[in-house]
Amino acid sequence: MEFKVYNEKNFNISKWSGGSTTQFAIYPETAQYQEKDFIFRLCSATVNVEDSSFAKLADYERILMVLEGDVVLAHKGKRMAHLKPFDQDSFDCSWDTDSKGEMVDYNLMVRKGNYAYLNKVDLQAENTKLELHDSHGKPCQSQGIYMVQGMAFINIGDETISIKEGEQFLLDSKEDVEIFIMGEGIAIHSEVYYDFESGLNQATYIPPEKGTFQDWKECVYLANSQFRGAKFFFPRKKKEWLDEALSGKIRKLEKVCANYIVFVIGLLVVIGVTHSFGNDTVMIISSLVWLIIDILLVSPTIYFIFLPKPIKKHIKKIEDLTPYEEKIRKEEQYYSDAAKRYMKHYEKNKRVQANNEARKRG
Repeated sequence: MEFKVYNEKNFNISKWSGGSTTQFAIYPETAQYQEKDFIFRLCSATVNVEDSSFAKLADYERILMVLEGDVVLAHKGKRMAHLKPFDQDSFDCSWDTDSKGEMVDYNLMVRKGNYAYLNKVDLQAENTKLELHDSHGKPCQSQGIYMVQGMAFINIGDETISIKEGEQFLLDSKEDVEIFIMGEGIAIHSEVYYDFESGLNQATYIPPEKGTFQDWKECVYLANSQFRGAKFFFPRKKKEWLDEALSGKIRKLEKVCANYIVFVIGLLVVIGVTHSFGNDTVMIISSLVWLIIDILLVSPTIYFIFLPKPIKKHIKKIEDLTPYEEKIRKEEQYYSDAAKRYMKHYEKNKRVQANNEARKRG
Protein backbone atom coordinates (compact mmCIF):
# COMPACT_ATOMS: atom_id res chain seq x y z
CA MET A 1 0.00 0.00 0.00
CA GLU A 2 1.34 3.43 -0.99
CA PHE A 3 -0.23 6.86 -0.64
CA LYS A 4 0.67 10.45 -1.46
CA VAL A 5 -0.80 13.93 -1.09
CA TYR A 6 -0.52 16.13 -4.18
CA ASN A 7 -0.71 19.93 -3.97
CA GLU A 8 0.07 23.00 -6.07
CA LYS A 9 3.81 22.26 -5.82
CA ASN A 10 3.44 19.16 -8.02
CA PHE A 11 0.30 19.94 -10.01
CA ASN A 12 0.75 20.17 -13.78
CA ILE A 13 -1.14 23.15 -15.25
CA SER A 14 -1.70 23.57 -19.00
CA LYS A 15 -3.44 26.37 -20.88
CA TRP A 16 -5.79 25.90 -23.83
CA SER A 17 -7.91 28.22 -25.96
CA GLY A 18 -10.95 28.08 -23.68
CA GLY A 19 -9.34 27.95 -20.25
CA SER A 20 -6.90 25.78 -18.32
CA THR A 21 -6.50 22.22 -17.04
CA THR A 22 -4.81 21.26 -13.77
CA GLN A 23 -3.55 17.69 -13.59
CA PHE A 24 -3.65 16.55 -9.97
CA ALA A 25 -2.30 13.03 -10.45
CA ILE A 26 -1.56 10.51 -13.18
CA TYR A 27 -0.88 6.79 -12.87
CA PRO A 28 1.74 5.55 -13.25
CA GLU A 29 3.67 8.69 -12.33
CA THR A 30 6.09 8.15 -15.23
CA ALA A 31 3.20 8.32 -17.73
CA GLN A 32 2.56 11.35 -19.94
CA TYR A 33 -0.91 12.56 -20.93
CA GLN A 34 0.34 13.53 -24.41
CA GLU A 35 1.76 10.03 -24.94
CA LYS A 36 -1.55 8.38 -23.90
CA ASP A 37 0.30 5.74 -21.88
CA PHE A 38 -1.50 6.24 -18.55
CA ILE A 39 -3.96 3.97 -16.73
CA PHE A 40 -5.91 6.82 -15.16
CA ARG A 41 -5.68 10.58 -14.67
CA LEU A 42 -7.27 12.96 -12.16
CA CYS A 43 -7.61 16.59 -13.21
CA SER A 44 -9.78 19.70 -13.12
CA ALA A 45 -10.62 22.00 -16.02
CA THR A 46 -11.71 25.62 -15.84
CA VAL A 47 -13.80 26.46 -18.91
CA ASN A 48 -14.09 30.21 -19.55
CA VAL A 49 -15.97 30.09 -22.86
CA GLU A 50 -19.60 29.32 -23.59
CA ASP A 51 -18.89 26.68 -26.24
CA SER A 52 -16.04 24.17 -26.21
CA SER A 53 -15.19 20.65 -27.41
CA PHE A 54 -13.49 17.74 -25.68
CA ALA A 55 -10.26 16.23 -26.96
CA LYS A 56 -10.78 12.72 -28.35
CA LEU A 57 -8.84 9.82 -26.82
CA ALA A 58 -10.03 6.58 -28.37
CA ASP A 59 -8.61 4.30 -25.65
CA TYR A 60 -10.16 6.09 -22.67
CA GLU A 61 -13.40 6.77 -20.84
CA ARG A 62 -14.16 9.86 -18.77
CA ILE A 63 -16.23 10.68 -15.70
CA LEU A 64 -16.91 14.41 -15.41
CA MET A 65 -18.32 16.02 -12.28
CA VAL A 66 -19.26 19.70 -12.32
CA LEU A 67 -17.89 21.70 -9.36
CA GLU A 68 -19.10 25.15 -10.45
CA GLY A 69 -21.47 26.23 -13.19
CA ASP A 70 -24.39 24.94 -15.19
CA VAL A 71 -23.45 23.04 -18.34
CA VAL A 72 -24.92 20.91 -21.10
CA LEU A 73 -22.81 18.10 -22.59
CA ALA A 74 -23.83 17.10 -26.12
CA HIS A 75 -22.53 13.71 -27.25
CA LYS A 76 -23.21 13.95 -30.99
CA GLY A 77 -25.39 11.11 -32.26
CA LYS A 78 -25.58 9.61 -28.75
CA ARG A 79 -27.29 11.68 -26.04
CA MET A 80 -27.02 14.85 -23.97
CA ALA A 81 -26.65 15.60 -20.26
CA HIS A 82 -27.56 18.72 -18.27
CA LEU A 83 -25.21 19.02 -15.29
CA LYS A 84 -25.35 21.28 -12.24
CA PRO A 85 -22.83 21.36 -9.36
CA PHE A 86 -21.86 17.83 -8.27
CA ASP A 87 -23.84 16.16 -11.05
CA GLN A 88 -21.71 13.79 -13.12
CA ASP A 89 -21.69 12.14 -16.53
CA SER A 90 -19.69 9.15 -17.80
CA PHE A 91 -18.85 8.88 -21.50
CA ASP A 92 -16.52 7.39 -24.06
CA CYS A 93 -13.61 9.71 -24.95
CA SER A 94 -13.85 8.62 -28.59
CA TRP A 95 -17.24 10.35 -28.89
CA ASP A 96 -17.67 13.81 -30.43
CA THR A 97 -18.56 15.77 -27.31
CA ASP A 98 -19.27 19.50 -27.03
CA SER A 99 -20.09 21.48 -23.90
CA LYS A 100 -22.18 24.61 -23.55
CA GLY A 101 -21.69 26.78 -20.50
CA GLU A 102 -18.79 27.98 -18.38
CA MET A 103 -17.75 25.69 -15.55
CA VAL A 104 -15.10 24.24 -13.27
CA ASP A 105 -15.11 20.45 -13.38
CA TYR A 106 -13.38 17.42 -11.89
CA ASN A 107 -12.34 14.67 -14.31
CA LEU A 108 -11.38 11.03 -13.92
CA MET A 109 -10.05 9.51 -17.15
CA VAL A 110 -9.44 5.76 -17.24
CA ARG A 111 -8.15 3.36 -19.88
CA LYS A 112 -10.91 1.21 -21.35
CA GLY A 113 -11.27 -2.25 -19.82
CA ASN A 114 -10.90 -0.89 -16.28
CA TYR A 115 -13.52 0.46 -13.86
CA ALA A 116 -13.80 3.86 -12.20
CA TYR A 117 -16.24 5.79 -9.98
CA LEU A 118 -16.67 9.29 -8.51
CA ASN A 119 -18.71 10.14 -5.42
CA LYS A 120 -19.42 13.39 -3.63
CA VAL A 121 -18.72 13.17 0.13
CA ASP A 122 -20.31 15.63 2.58
CA LEU A 123 -17.86 15.53 5.47
CA GLN A 124 -18.98 15.04 9.05
CA ALA A 125 -17.35 15.54 12.42
CA GLU A 126 -17.66 11.80 13.11
CA ASN A 127 -15.25 9.29 11.56
CA THR A 128 -17.06 7.85 8.52
CA LYS A 129 -16.09 4.83 6.43
CA LEU A 130 -15.97 5.35 2.65
CA GLU A 131 -17.97 2.68 0.86
CA LEU A 132 -16.41 0.91 -2.13
CA HIS A 133 -17.86 -0.38 -5.40
CA ASP A 134 -17.27 -3.82 -6.89
CA SER A 135 -13.67 -4.32 -8.07
CA HIS A 136 -14.87 -6.59 -10.94
CA GLY A 137 -11.97 -8.93 -10.17
CA LYS A 138 -9.30 -6.34 -11.05
CA PRO A 139 -6.04 -6.99 -9.15
CA CYS A 140 -5.15 -3.33 -8.46
CA GLN A 141 -7.04 -0.43 -6.99
CA SER A 142 -6.50 3.27 -6.37
CA GLN A 143 -8.61 5.49 -4.16
CA GLY A 144 -8.43 9.27 -4.28
CA ILE A 145 -9.85 12.08 -2.18
CA TYR A 146 -9.95 15.62 -3.56
CA MET A 147 -10.86 18.42 -1.16
CA VAL A 148 -13.30 20.78 -2.88
CA GLN A 149 -14.00 22.79 0.27
CA GLY A 150 -12.79 22.65 3.85
CA MET A 151 -10.36 20.25 5.48
CA ALA A 152 -10.34 16.54 6.32
CA PHE A 153 -8.48 13.89 8.28
CA ILE A 154 -8.07 10.54 6.53
CA ASN A 155 -7.56 7.47 8.68
CA ILE A 156 -6.05 4.28 7.23
CA GLY A 157 -5.17 1.73 9.89
CA ASP A 158 -2.70 3.48 12.20
CA GLU A 159 -2.05 6.29 9.69
CA THR A 160 -3.74 9.70 9.84
CA ILE A 161 -3.31 12.10 6.93
CA SER A 162 -4.64 15.65 6.79
CA ILE A 163 -5.60 17.37 3.52
CA LYS A 164 -6.92 20.84 2.93
CA GLU A 165 -8.89 22.56 0.18
CA GLY A 166 -7.42 22.04 -3.29
CA GLU A 167 -5.24 19.05 -2.34
CA GLN A 168 -5.46 15.55 -3.83
CA PHE A 169 -4.86 12.37 -1.83
CA LEU A 170 -4.16 9.14 -3.74
CA LEU A 171 -3.70 5.60 -2.43
CA ASP A 172 -2.54 2.57 -4.48
CA SER A 173 -3.06 -0.96 -3.26
CA LYS A 174 -3.28 -4.58 -4.37
CA GLU A 175 -6.23 -5.20 -2.04
CA ASP A 176 -9.28 -3.46 -0.63
CA VAL A 177 -8.30 -0.78 1.90
CA GLU A 178 -10.75 0.67 4.39
CA ILE A 179 -10.59 4.46 4.49
CA PHE A 180 -12.25 6.50 7.23
CA ILE A 181 -12.65 10.26 6.90
CA MET A 182 -13.83 13.14 9.08
CA GLY A 183 -13.80 16.89 8.79
CA GLU A 184 -15.90 19.71 7.40
CA GLY A 185 -16.66 20.69 3.84
CA ILE A 186 -17.00 18.70 0.60
CA ALA A 187 -14.70 16.07 -0.89
CA ILE A 188 -14.75 13.86 -3.98
CA HIS A 189 -13.94 10.19 -3.52
CA SER A 190 -12.57 8.42 -6.60
CA GLU A 191 -12.12 4.69 -7.14
CA VAL A 192 -10.24 2.97 -9.95
CA TYR A 193 -9.96 -0.80 -10.37
CA TYR A 194 -7.46 -1.83 -13.01
CA ASP A 195 -4.96 -4.27 -14.45
CA PHE A 196 -1.36 -3.19 -14.37
CA GLU A 197 1.83 -5.05 -15.14
CA SER A 198 5.18 -3.40 -15.76
CA GLY A 199 5.92 -3.47 -19.47
CA LEU A 200 2.33 -4.35 -20.41
CA ASN A 201 0.58 -1.01 -20.08
CA GLN A 202 3.24 1.59 -20.70
CA ALA A 203 6.57 2.43 -22.24
CA THR A 204 9.69 1.60 -20.27
CA TYR A 205 10.99 4.67 -18.46
CA ILE A 206 14.67 5.32 -19.23
CA PRO A 207 16.34 7.93 -16.99
CA PRO A 208 18.27 10.54 -19.02
CA GLU A 209 22.06 10.47 -18.82
CA LYS A 210 24.95 12.52 -20.16
CA GLY A 211 26.04 11.69 -23.70
CA THR A 212 28.99 9.33 -24.21
CA PHE A 213 31.18 8.22 -27.10
CA GLN A 214 28.89 5.19 -27.44
CA ASP A 215 25.98 7.59 -28.02
CA TRP A 216 28.06 9.34 -30.67
CA LYS A 217 28.67 6.08 -32.53
CA GLU A 218 24.96 5.32 -32.48
CA CYS A 219 24.27 8.80 -33.89
CA VAL A 220 26.61 8.13 -36.82
CA TYR A 221 24.54 5.03 -37.59
CA LEU A 222 21.13 6.62 -37.03
CA ALA A 223 21.86 9.83 -38.95
CA ASN A 224 22.82 7.87 -42.06
CA SER A 225 20.21 5.11 -42.02
CA GLN A 226 16.96 7.07 -42.23
CA PHE A 227 16.04 6.39 -45.84
CA ARG A 228 13.82 3.96 -47.71
CA GLY A 229 15.59 0.68 -48.33
CA ALA A 230 18.10 1.25 -45.51
CA LYS A 231 17.49 -2.32 -44.29
CA PHE A 232 19.37 -3.65 -47.34
CA PHE A 233 22.47 -1.64 -46.36
CA PHE A 234 22.13 -1.87 -42.57
CA PRO A 235 21.10 -5.46 -41.63
CA ARG A 236 20.77 -4.56 -37.95
CA LYS A 237 17.64 -2.51 -38.78
CA LYS A 238 15.82 -5.81 -39.37
CA LYS A 239 16.66 -6.99 -35.86
CA GLU A 240 16.12 -3.80 -33.87
CA TRP A 241 13.29 -1.46 -32.93
CA LEU A 242 13.57 2.18 -31.88
CA ASP A 243 11.32 3.02 -28.95
CA GLU A 244 8.76 5.83 -29.09
CA ALA A 245 10.98 8.42 -27.39
CA LEU A 246 13.83 7.89 -29.87
CA SER A 247 11.80 7.41 -33.05
CA GLY A 248 9.67 10.45 -32.20
CA LYS A 249 12.72 12.73 -32.00
CA ILE A 250 14.10 11.30 -35.26
CA ARG A 251 10.78 11.92 -37.05
CA LYS A 252 10.82 15.54 -35.92
CA LEU A 253 14.38 16.01 -37.19
CA GLU A 254 13.54 14.39 -40.51
CA LYS A 255 10.33 16.40 -40.83
CA VAL A 256 12.17 19.72 -40.65
CA CYS A 257 14.94 18.34 -42.93
CA ALA A 258 17.60 19.62 -40.52
CA ASN A 259 20.38 17.38 -41.86
CA TYR A 260 19.52 18.07 -45.48
CA ILE A 261 19.38 21.85 -45.00
CA VAL A 262 22.75 21.94 -43.22
CA PHE A 263 24.31 19.72 -45.90
CA VAL A 264 23.02 21.87 -48.78
CA ILE A 265 24.11 25.11 -47.13
CA GLY A 266 27.58 23.67 -46.50
CA LEU A 267 27.82 22.34 -50.06
CA LEU A 268 26.88 25.72 -51.54
CA VAL A 269 29.54 27.40 -49.40
CA VAL A 270 32.15 24.86 -50.56
CA ILE A 271 31.19 25.32 -54.22
CA GLY A 272 31.20 29.10 -53.87
CA VAL A 273 34.65 29.17 -52.29
CA THR A 274 36.27 26.63 -54.66
CA HIS A 275 34.64 28.15 -57.74
CA SER A 276 36.94 31.13 -57.42
CA PHE A 277 39.92 28.82 -58.12
CA GLY A 278 38.48 28.02 -61.53
CA ASN A 279 39.45 24.38 -61.11
CA ASP A 280 36.65 21.79 -61.45
CA THR A 281 38.81 19.07 -59.90
CA VAL A 282 39.32 21.10 -56.73
CA MET A 283 35.56 21.77 -56.58
CA ILE A 284 34.69 18.07 -56.94
CA ILE A 285 37.26 16.93 -54.38
CA SER A 286 36.17 19.62 -51.92
CA SER A 287 32.53 18.62 -52.35
CA LEU A 288 33.40 14.97 -51.67
CA VAL A 289 35.37 15.98 -48.58
CA TRP A 290 32.36 17.97 -47.35
CA LEU A 291 30.12 14.94 -47.95
CA ILE A 292 32.37 12.77 -45.80
CA ILE A 293 32.53 15.43 -43.07
CA ASP A 294 28.74 15.67 -43.10
CA ILE A 295 28.30 11.89 -42.87
CA LEU A 296 30.82 11.35 -40.07
CA LEU A 297 30.59 14.60 -38.13
CA VAL A 298 27.90 17.18 -38.94
CA SER A 299 24.75 15.01 -39.22
CA PRO A 300 25.72 12.85 -36.21
CA THR A 301 26.28 16.05 -34.21
CA ILE A 302 22.75 17.24 -34.96
CA TYR A 303 21.38 13.87 -33.86
CA PHE A 304 23.62 13.80 -30.78
CA ILE A 305 22.26 17.18 -29.63
CA PHE A 306 18.57 16.32 -29.96
CA LEU A 307 18.21 12.57 -29.32
CA PRO A 308 17.47 11.18 -25.83
CA LYS A 309 20.46 9.63 -24.12
CA PRO A 310 21.64 6.96 -23.42
CA ILE A 311 20.69 6.22 -27.03
CA LYS A 312 21.64 2.54 -26.88
CA LYS A 313 18.97 1.86 -24.24
CA HIS A 314 16.30 3.29 -26.59
CA ILE A 315 17.28 0.76 -29.29
CA LYS A 316 15.75 -2.63 -28.49
CA LYS A 317 16.29 -6.06 -29.98
CA ILE A 318 12.99 -7.31 -31.38
CA GLU A 319 13.13 -10.56 -29.41
CA ASP A 320 13.52 -8.59 -26.14
CA LEU A 321 10.52 -6.28 -26.53
CA THR A 322 7.98 -5.99 -23.73
CA PRO A 323 4.31 -6.74 -24.57
CA TYR A 324 3.63 -3.00 -24.78
CA GLU A 325 6.58 -2.40 -27.12
CA GLU A 326 5.58 -5.34 -29.32
CA LYS A 327 2.08 -3.91 -29.58
CA ILE A 328 3.46 -0.52 -30.67
CA ARG A 329 5.82 -2.15 -33.19
CA LYS A 330 2.94 -4.08 -34.78
CA GLU A 331 0.85 -0.91 -34.98
CA GLU A 332 3.75 0.88 -36.71
CA GLN A 333 4.10 -1.99 -39.17
CA TYR A 334 0.37 -2.00 -39.87
CA TYR A 335 0.25 1.72 -40.65
CA SER A 336 3.47 1.50 -42.68
CA ASP A 337 2.10 -1.40 -44.72
CA ALA A 338 -1.23 0.41 -45.14
CA ALA A 339 0.59 3.50 -46.43
CA LYS A 340 2.53 1.36 -48.91
CA ARG A 341 -0.69 -0.28 -50.13
CA TYR A 342 -2.31 3.12 -50.52
CA MET A 343 0.62 4.49 -52.52
CA LYS A 344 0.69 1.40 -54.73
CA HIS A 345 -3.05 1.72 -55.36
CA TYR A 346 -2.67 5.47 -56.00
CA GLU A 347 0.16 4.96 -58.51
CA LYS A 348 -1.81 2.24 -60.30
CA ASN A 349 -4.87 4.48 -60.62
CA LYS A 350 -2.66 7.30 -61.84
CA ARG A 351 -1.22 5.09 -64.59
CA VAL A 352 -4.69 3.93 -65.62
CA GLN A 353 -5.91 7.53 -65.72
CA ALA A 354 -2.88 8.56 -67.80
CA ASN A 355 -3.53 5.70 -70.25
CA ASN A 356 -7.19 6.67 -70.56
CA GLU A 357 -6.24 10.28 -71.24
CA ALA A 358 -3.73 9.13 -73.90
CA ARG A 359 -6.41 7.03 -75.65
CA LYS A 360 -8.78 10.00 -75.63
CA ARG A 361 -6.17 12.24 -77.18
CA GLY A 362 -5.31 9.53 -79.75
